[in-house]
Amino acid sequence: MKDGRLRKNSWILSAVEGLLILVVFFLFAGGPTPDVNEAHYLAKAKHFWNPAWCRGDHFLGSEDGHAFFFWAFGWVTLFLPLPATAWLGRFLIWLLLAWSWQRVSYACVPCRLLAVLTAALFVCLMHYGHFAGEWVVGGVEAKGFSFACLLFALGYLVRDRWAPAWLFLGVATAFHVLVGGWSLCCLLFVSLMNRGIRGTLQSWCPILLAALFALPGIWPAIQLTDVATAEQISAANEIYVFERLSHHLVFHRIFYSQGGIF
Repeated sequence: MKDGRLRKNSWILSAVEGLLILVVFFLFAGGPTPDVNEAHYLAKAKHFWNPAWCRGDHFLGSEDGHAFFFWAFGWVTLFLPLPATAWLGRFLIWLLLAWSWQRVSYACVPCRLLAVLTAALFVCLMHYGHFAGEWVVGGVEAKGFSFACLLFALGYLVRDRWAPAWLFLGVATAFHVLVGGWSLCCLLFVSLMNRGIRGTLQSWCPILLAALFALPGIWPAIQLTDVATAEQISAANEIYVFERLSHHLVFHRIFYSQGGIF
């Protein structure tokens, strides 16, 4: 009887902690819609499910680099207006981020309610102390879901449970090929350093499944190069790396990005 009461109290305390983390994320990122990139992502998602909407628009008719996100979440736009879709997506992402952050924090330091403090510290450091203008808690776009999967993976990794960590990073890559893809590469490097190349078929199965889960994110990115000439691809790569996303991809520009500590 006493054990049951303790488990119930622990569950209630865990739920309260998760709710408080969600409140922290709302206070940090709960601005008016649309937020950064939401207009692009949600308009693309709506057009993905309803091609007649804004038919002929050059941007909406372009190739979908985040097709898995549009497929997994875009159907909501069939039932809700875009502002309501944005708020629903935000709360869903923030809820997943709160849950995953709680698991990571508790795995590192098993103290209830401490995750609320670490979550607040995390968003403050991301906002004021980052280099590359990156964010984790923000508006609705593919990388929000990807970061949540990444945090779930880290929570399992801290507990030395590699198999679910691989699978979550595979899903993270499906949502966002850069966030999840680089995380997969890092985990593969750590795995090779920790375990070596040799291993049983059972130990390699999660890695192979992660690669399979990642395909919906990798394949559309590869397909983007099939509709252009070599010269166009070269020009696009230069614009993408040195102009559009230099604050993420060019090392010496990272330290001079807007909003960073440098």
